[in-house]
Amino acid sequence: MYFRLVLLLLMLISSNTVALARDSWIFHVVNRSSVAVKNFRTQENGKWSGNWIKGDIIRSGEKFEMDFGSSHGDCTVRTQITFTDGTYFDYDVDYCEVNVIVIREQKLTFE
Repeated sequence: MYFRLVLLLLMLISSNTVALARDSWIFHVVNRSSVAVKNFRTQENGKWSGNWIKGDIIRSGEKFEMDFGSSHGDCTVRTQITFTDGTYFDYDVDYCEVNVIVIREQKLTFE
């Protein structure tokens, strides 16, 4: 009995350590628009970040994993989407709550 209790305690400590080590916003972006996405940028202190897609595009129908590398800061962040045809829009996203961002024509939805 004592052995099982110690084993359970070690498992709980281990799982909490793993959870703490994953200290970043990781989510998926799905492009359900009719045009490829070339830029996914976020705004901080009034300035837009570089492109989070890192030199690639998200074609119509594709899914892309995104990792900001951190979960610190404001949860709600203004996010700009730019398409390969030159059109773009920006939208407020609550990254503390999102698992999947779906890009549509001129708006974002969440799953």
